[in-house]
Amino acid sequence: MGGLILIQGCNARETKYLATKLLGQSHDNLNGYDFYKGNLGGVNVVVSETKIGTINTAVSTIVGINAYKPRIVLNIGTADGHNASVHKGDVVIAQYAINANAYMADNSTSNDLIHQKRWKMVTYDETTGEIKDEKGELIPSNFNLVNSAEELIKPIAKQAVFTGTVISSDMWSKESDRIDFFSDNFNSMCEDMSTYASAKVCTDNNVAFLGLRMISSEDPSDDQYETYASEEIQRIVAQILPELVKNFK
Repeated sequence: MGGLILIQGCNARETKYLATKLLGQSHDNLNGYDFYKGNLGGVNVVVSETKIGTINTAVSTIVGINAYKPRIVLNIGTADGHNASVHKGDVVIAQYAINANAYMADNSTSNDLIHQKRWKMVTYDETTGEIKDEKGELIPSNFNLVNSAEELIKPIAKQAVFTGTVISSDMWSKESDRIDFFSDNFNSMCEDMSTYASAKVCTDNNVAFLGLRMISSEDPSDDQYETYASEEIQRIVAQILPELVKNFK
């Protein structure tokens, strides 16, 4: 089944539209994760429900790669905006993803959480734990897929399309100071719980990766836009998929 396209969303809300559009659909449950196989616009795909969080995303990506040997992995869904220029309904193409769970904490006797501003994002050796650098690990999406997505999405998007860095962590970020920290220091466009994990697994397994996000919130207290954004990003993917795959080299 080589050459399939694996499309990931974290839950039914982020996968249902695509799964219901599949022709000849069949279903697998592998290691507790749901995968829906079929044809979408002439492209053989597997729609994967990864479940929420970086660990679930990483595990389900490994399971999906091993089972289906995909040519491309698309990780799609919603995200909370970081940058002041992005707004609800805007699309973010993940040129890079960064792991916002890896910190070197400040050496302080104080328990005051304001010291988080002095914490350093780090890249570390995965076998020894040795800190490699204090810049944070940026994982790129496939360059060809990023460029193709820009060309295909901009003419059909209802709002703005941005290309930039997506922050991934296991937090529901509501604190404006934390959001500003990532926006100011890493020029992050938005934050989710899956892009980095999927990108990391794909990179380690030599599978082409692309992350796509629709902004569902630009205010830390705003949670009302999720359902629309979840379906709209799937509609966009369904529309661009045949040409995206055709253009991939």
